[in-house]
Amino acid sequence: MNRAAKPLQVYVVEDDPSMRNALKNLLKSVGLHAKLFATAQEFLSAEKQDIASCLILDVRLPGMSGLDLQRELNRSNNHIPIIFITGHGDIPMSVRAMRAGAVEFLPKPFRDQDLLDAVRRQAPAVFDHIPAPAAANNLGSLQQFLFKSAEVPQHEADESFSVFSASTEALECVEIARRIVDAA
Repeated sequence: MNRAAKPLQVYVVEDDPSMRNALKNLLKSVGLHAKLFATAQEFLSAEKQDIASCLILDVRLPGMSGLDLQRELNRSNNHIPIIFITGHGDIPMSVRAMRAGAVEFLPKPFRDQDLLDAVRRQAPAVFDHIPAPAAANNLGSLQQFLFKSAEVPQHEADESFSVFSASTEALECVEIARRIVDAA
């Protein structure tokens, strides 16, 4: 079954231009569009699309801080999922952010995959945007790698993977398997 792409808008508020660009490229690498802002004020004054979205938000920003922006969004009844990133966080700060509704608090430097997983958890249905053939190719590549490594005959490998479909759950299984392989 081939699915049409479902849009996800990821907003990034980060004052460091190189970090903003790195986040944009990371999100782009998995097919997500990022709209970038250098300050909380820029984010607040920008027009937002009415689609599934989440916000990657630095804590320390010039002018209004990320925590202040979170408070302002809560006051205006905007409950966009917020993933905080910071190089200057502490436990009390992370507790405040989480109590105010943040969904994740990642200290810099963080692993790319940790950030992508946090975004994925905020809109899991959106990750069905990968068309079935592409998902099947991902599964097929992993199948070939895993079963070739284990010296499993191709016909047995085909039967073993026939239970997978091009779904979010199958892709998460692929990601878990990749992590296991990378850790080995």
